[in-house]
Amino acid sequence: MLGVAHATPSPTTTVAGSASFSDLTNNNHLIVHDAFNGTGYNGGNFSVDVQAGGSAVTMSDFLDLCTYITASGNQTQTDDISVTFNITQPGTGSGSLGGSTTETQTVHGVWIFQTYDYSGTITWDDPLSIALDNGQALTINLSDTTLTAGNNCYGYDACGKVDASFQLSDPAPTPAPEPASIALLGSGLFGLGFLTRRKRR
Repeated sequence: MLGVAHATPSPTTTVAGSASFSDLTNNNHLIVHDAFNGTGYNGGNFSVDVQAGGSAVTMSDFLDLCTYITASGNQTQTDDISVTFNITQPGTGSGSLGGSTTETQTVHGVWIFQTYDYSGTITWDDPLSIALDNGQALTINLSDTTLTAGNNCYGYDACGKVDASFQLSDPAPTPAPEPASIALLGSGLFGLGFLTRRKRR
């Protein structure tokens, strides 16, 4: 009876490092209130367990982005943003993932009867691929999302949660010696043995 071979899954590997958020437009419309697995505001450390060569693993609420608009009247503002990753485990490497946001303020009514609606979108230039110095590659994606107003925005106009997914490639294979190299090594060893025998005579 023939047996069925089963592939042995790769062991779980911890991907760890730090990340930092930047509003590249320099108008401070975008602020990270809570980020990177709860370890910081505009920057912090994170870690996630993944399987090398397996499916991507998602870390929910990786970023909690908030926005506020200081100008009066109906407004639409845009920002260029980025998140920079510095990976320290299982190898070292770094890279930045850019994106953009649109924040909208809509005014209803007049004077003291005015009310405001806030909304917006966050879009990322996925994916980011980081070549690690141990030969593996780490692929990172950040989720596009919407900015909405609500009581959970810490006093800001609108906010949105961004998830992050991490996928790690298999380790680089160890190069196998070519048949010609093996034959050459064998010939060398044979020649060395032959010379040793002649010297003994």
